[in-house]
Amino acid sequence: MKKLLSLVAMLALAAACVPHVATAGLRGAFDPITLGPNYQTGIPNGFQTPAARPGALISDGGVSGIEEFFAFTTRSQQLGNESSREIWLGINVSQGGFLFDPPDCRSPLLRDPTGTISYTDPSWSADGRFLAYVKTDHTALQSSLWVQEFQISDVTLDATTPVGAPILVVPEVPLVAARHPNWSPDGTTLVYDSNASGLSIDLYKVQVFPTVGSPVRLTFVDNRAEQNPAYAPDGVRIAFDTNQFGPNVIEILDTSTNVTTLAETNFKPVSHTYPRWSSDGGSIYYYAPQAEDAQQNTDIWKLDLATQSKCDILFDGNGDLNADVSRILHHTADGVPYNQIYIESQAAGNGLIIWRANAVTSCVPPLPMVIEASPTTLNLGSSGQNLSFTVSFPAETQAAGYQAQSFNGPLEGVRCRRTIVRSPLFLGLAPRTD
Repeated sequence: MKKLLSLVAMLALAAACVPHVATAGLRGAFDPITLGPNYQTGIPNGFQTPAARPGALISDGGVSGIEEFFAFTTRSQQLGNESSREIWLGINVSQGGFLFDPPDCRSPLLRDPTGTISYTDPSWSADGRFLAYVKTDHTALQSSLWVQEFQISDVTLDATTPVGAPILVVPEVPLVAARHPNWSPDGTTLVYDSNASGLSIDLYKVQVFPTVGSPVRLTFVDNRAEQNPAYAPDGVRIAFDTNQFGPNVIEILDTSTNVTTLAETNFKPVSHTYPRWSSDGGSIYYYAPQAEDAQQNTDIWKLDLATQSKCDILFDGNGDLNADVSRILHHTADGVPYNQIYIESQAAGNGLIIWRANAVTSCVPPLPMVIEASPTTLNLGSSGQNLSFTVSFPAETQAAGYQAQSFNGPLEGVRCRRTIVRSPLFLGLAPRTD
């Protein structure tokens, strides 16, 4: 992972580059982790709702100590039941489908080959042992909430092996939906949303361990919806989105006082949806329209609760949503803390896939770098003219632990990309491939 560096001039490499194996992300802070022919074989219907699985750790993309696995959902391939979903386990490696055989890069956790039963809304407990999920049919008019234990292993097929029988937490009731479960940090309780009151969608919590308890209603605005809850790392606060004021906004329920407050006190009237906490409990990630313009596709945003500052984690404008945030804290070369996030996105024209990302490039002031162009004068009306750009870092950027090299080295830096997403670009043009 690297911090994205600012350009002294709005130029980027356009000359021919020799491809090299790199340790940074394919777009700086963005790596596709469900991309490649092995992923596409047998999973043609997209990848959604990622959920990072704690437990086994690996190194990838120049970052050590990241979750080896994540869960995701995909739509059933059964004709007539395409709205049903399946839950799979994927390996958290950039372009994993190019590097592994299909059983090694992804394997099903919960699926019905007929598409009659739908499994969705995966959520892992903090120890990575227990998967909470929703079970329904393709109509999704009613649903039940379950928990299944799986083996902890660094081998994909072992990590998808269930331990014991599934635990029924919230039984199915006609025309009642229980959705979007999320674990408390201590792994004993789930919070979820449901229309069980018959008046609106509300938040509920239910004890799972040591014994399954009865659901307890947490919110009581009967003419509005409260949904997509997420426990804070302190186990006291719960973030959720609500349409109480029109377009969805993020609110926080303090379960010790039963007081609800706005996460962002001065919000804009566009939808803010699917909140998830940073590992220190100081920030909330969610998705909202790019630049908070309702006419734009959605991006992932990060809101700092103490300062009320926020940043748009800008990718490429194709639409990103449903982020899950790693519980593991990492640091850049110059000591900036960050969490990995896992998002579903249509970025780079590769369909709906899962990307691993972080907020550093969008939320941290950039470091300077210098670009020199050759020739210095360009006749835009001419053809066949080659351009070359030389990238260098000033002393303060090098001192922070970064380098500008076309090959791998001990420090993070800028490298030329020619696969998946060609980058950097000049006037939207990619480097030559000859």
